[in-house]
Amino acid sequence: MFFRLFRILLVSFSLAAATTLATSPMTANEAEAAKSKGKKKKSGKRLSANRYYTMRPFTLPLMQNGQVMEQFTIVIAMELGYEDARSDVHRMIPRFRNEIYKTLYSLVTFRRRGSALPEIEIFKKRLLKVAQRVSSKRMIKNLLIQQAFKRDIR
Repeated sequence: MFFRLFRILLVSFSLAAATTLATSPMTANEAEAAKSKGKKKKSGKRLSANRYYTMRPFTLPLMQNGQVMEQFTIVIAMELGYEDARSDVHRMIPRFRNEIYKTLYSLVTFRRRGSALPEIEIFKKRLLKVAQRVSSKRMIKNLLIQQAFKRDIR
């Protein structure tokens, strides 16, 4: 009995640790950027930790005839307008996520005519307007869509 309880506690703690690590903000990138501020920039595919703030993915259901048939996922990075914007953006993330979800739901979920998803440029323009409305044009210079895809529900 004691061994079973111990195993249950061990599994629950490991799941809690994995969840915490997966949902923690991008502080490792900030520390890495502060460490390599004076060094020459490496050429790679990663976005600059100083210039961009990458948000967690947004996932939406795609409905057809009242049933969820597919899901749409989009990953967004915001280009910051000035050095101290990162802390301001991090503080405003709940508002950003709320407004972006509202816009995405209006663009994607219940589309009746045409394709289920509009073109990426439409997403970019609308989401940039939303981000600048929530913060300011000075804080968010541009928006980059890193990934956008849809997949069937299993």
